[in-house]
Amino acid sequence: MNTEVRSGDFPFCEARWGGFPEVASSTSAAVIVLLGLLGTAATLAHNRNDSLLLALYSLMTANGVASFGAHFTGRADWNRLDGFTITVPGILVAPFLVHECVSTLSRAGQSNAQDKVAEARLASLPAAAWAAVEVVLCKLLTSGLVVTLVSEASTEMPDLGTAGEVAVYVVCVVCLVLSLASRKREAERVSGTTKQGAPCDPFCKAEQIKLAYEYAMTGACLLLVAAIIWSLYEKRLCRLGRIWGSIPAHALWHVFGGYGTYLIFQTTAFALALRSNRTARILSAKPSASWAEHSFFAAACIVEVVESTENECESKAPPFTDA
Repeated sequence: MNTEVRSGDFPFCEARWGGFPEVASSTSAAVIVLLGLLGTAATLAHNRNDSLLLALYSLMTANGVASFGAHFTGRADWNRLDGFTITVPGILVAPFLVHECVSTLSRAGQSNAQDKVAEARLASLPAAAWAAVEVVLCKLLTSGLVVTLVSEASTEMPDLGTAGEVAVYVVCVVCLVLSLASRKREAERVSGTTKQGAPCDPFCKAEQIKLAYEYAMTGACLLLVAAIIWSLYEKRLCRLGRIWGSIPAHALWHVFGGYGTYLIFQTTAFALALRSNRTARILSAKPSASWAEHSFFAAACIVEVVESTENECESKAPPFTDA
């Protein structure tokens, strides 16, 4: 089988006008590798060796390596591996995020039926309806990604690669953001004071959920920016001439997309910990730490997961976990 790709046929702009190796695109793939390794280390150290997170970050690291190989050599087999390591994480994480979103929304109104919010109305739906929604969504998302995976490897099917992956990941990110938003609203409703009336401690779940929600929104925005860069640069501007091919826009796609994905994975770990009735918090540097340490912890969004303990801030609230 011929695994070489001519620069004119290669799907990326940098090679179309400058040939191989694609210096900017291949170098920026190192960012994806480093983020994958950081996520793996954080999971091993602070998340009880969570097998799903380890698999996601292993695939992320492999994607960085495959992306480097594809952009440096132009070989089609590296490009197929690149697509494979983007698609498979969606197959792994989609069922978890759909279940977390559906179960969270279905219970949200039960703890405060008088709240005039969307969750209260949604919670009135029968359990069978929620189960049907979850099953249908999971089947559609995972089947769509499997078909996308097959289309990328087949020479007889139209390549659904980018469109299929984007559609499924959009649904996954929306599920994560909706779940954290619902949990944040519920946690804020029941928090504020301890049993003795004193202010909550800095690791109160309401504050942590709010922080995780902000990181998830940041990750979603970064992925949106990455998608816009991809769409404008690779599909539109690149056709206008060689000058556009000299702009390292695909490298920005790697940086924004890689970091956005990392934040989504970390906040997914946070959401799954809450679903399992474990305590999760996002680590921060000590007040006396240097600015470099503060900057690292602010950017790294390292999630620490431990067994759940009673939280004084939530003493008035019913358990907010799966039945």
